[in-house]
Amino acid sequence: MEKNQIYIPIEAEFHMLRHFELCSAKSLDRIRVQYTQEQIDTEMTQIGSRFYHSFATDIPSILEHVFAGVFNQKTGNNGNVILSLQTDTQVGEHGVAEMDTLTQAQKDKISLQSNRGLQLMHLEVDQLPPTNAYVLILKPIENGYNFITAFPGDEGMPLPYETLPEDFRKACKAYWDRHVFLDKI
Repeated sequence: MEKNQIYIPIEAEFHMLRHFELCSAKSLDRIRVQYTQEQIDTEMTQIGSRFYHSFATDIPSILEHVFAGVFNQKTGNNGNVILSLQTDTQVGEHGVAEMDTLTQAQKDKISLQSNRGLQLMHLEVDQLPPTNAYVLILKPIENGYNFITAFPGDEGMPLPYETLPEDFRKACKAYWDRHVFLDKI
C-alpha cells in the first residue's frame, strides 16, 4: 500500500472534523465548498476521540505519520482495511472506554443519550485518557483505497445501524453494549 493510493472523499474530510482538536485552514476551505458553517460547527463539537493538534490537523498529516511508521494491517468483517499504529508519543485523547475498565462509581453515572441517531451509553469525565495508539479505516476501491475515518485509540466497531448486514450489526451492537462514550465536562 502506498500513500498515493489513498483517496480522500470530501465526506470523510467533513467527518474527520470530529476527530481533530484543531483542523487545518486548508482542509476547512475544502469542506466549506460543500458544507455550511453551521454543519461544520456541529461536526466539530461531536463527542469522540480527538487527535492533538501537535500530531495532526488534517487527513494528509495523519497519512504522513502512518507511512513514516510501522502499521499492522488487517481486513475487517465488512471488507474495510484497518491500519493500527502505536507510537512513542501521545497522539490524542481516547473518547471510548470499555465497561470492564470503569469503577462501579463510574458505571453508576452512565446515561443513555442520543448519539448519531442511536441511544448509546455515555459517561461524563473531567479528562479524556491520552493514548499513543491510533487507527485508520480504508475502503478498498478499484485503484486504491477511500479514506473512511481515523481516530486516536484502539480498534473499535462501527455503530450498530439497522442498514448494516444483520450478523455484522449484531457484532457491532455487542461491542457497543460493552463500551461507553466519554464526554469531557
